[in-house]
Amino acid sequence: MKNSAIITLNGTITEVDGELETFEFVTEGVIYEKDNKIYISYEENESAGWENVKTLIKLLPDKIILSRTHGINMEMVFIEGTHTTSYYETPLGGLTIGVDTSVSKYQICDDGRQIDIHIKYNSDFNGKTATQHEMRYRVRRN
Repeated sequence: MKNSAIITLNGTITEVDGELETFEFVTEGVIYEKDNKIYISYEENESAGWENVKTLIKLLPDKIILSRTHGINMEMVFIEGTHTTSYYETPLGGLTIGVDTSVSKYQICDDGRQIDIHIKYNSDFNGKTATQHEMRYRVRRN
């Protein structure tokens, strides 16, 4: 059964030169379970810079998968302590991104009414570290 949810994302992006960008994003979305996996779905808005982009987060016991569609197409796989490769397709072309995940975990709280997600990773382009990302999601069932 699908439940509506309030999704809060707090994040930081640190550039190689040390420049730090922080952001917060709050939106409504949907949370549901299927085949023993938890799915969280929401639509990005203008404040996130990706208007009408649909985001799907899939929580599995050993990894977190984040996919985006509509305007861009990408899927990033976060496995703690592992380097993965993702392809990011935009209307201007595509590029390959390396993802070196140091933190990929989630916790179900408040008798299942809330899920806290923590992802921390370095991204690289052509083998050179580009940015460090940290994202903390709080998903609260309505």
